[in-house]
Amino acid sequence: LLKAVTPEFVGGRAIEVAGLQDLAFSATRNRFYATTTNGTGPQLIELDPATRSVTRQWSLPGTAGLVEVTASGSQLYVALNAGTELLRMDLVSGATNLHFALPAQILDLVPSPGRESDVVVYRPDQGVQLFRDTAAVGAPLGDHGWLEPDSAGNRVGAYAGNFYLYSTAGLSLARTGIGGGPF
Repeated sequence: LLKAVTPEFVGGRAIEVAGLQDLAFSATRNRFYATTTNGTGPQLIELDPATRSVTRQWSLPGTAGLVEVTASGSQLYVALNAGTELLRMDLVSGATNLHFALPAQILDLVPSPGRESDVVVYRPDQGVQLFRDTAAVGAPLGDHGWLEPDSAGNRVGAYAGNFYLYSTAGLSLARTGIGGGPF
């Protein structure tokens, strides 16, 4: 069993999750979401840190991978099958509202801070790429990994030796700043 949650989030005690693959937190919902591969198959589980319990769980249609929650906490993205498929779930209803094959494997993803139907992914073959629902938008930019949304709500930071900011506010991904590096 892996310790899925650090003690400061759950009053000094860890929640144990078998087969943990990735973990995301929704501050708006006060829930953790974990992808797991355990004896019952790939799953997404919702954890309540206040009660230290699993509140909901869903079977996934492929090997569990990366998980990220949108800023509003209403949607969740899961990379499946070694990052070759992407699933989006409505967290209110628990229903999958998008599931599609990606053109290549992704190693990181972040929901667009400004538009929840958009997700920014890192593809090792192409770089940073924006997807709107199932369609790639614009050309991939740069060769960066490690993606994170910024607090302004319309940019994604990418780091690979140097730090770059990409705007997600328009209809495509655009480099807006270079911070230099390494950090």
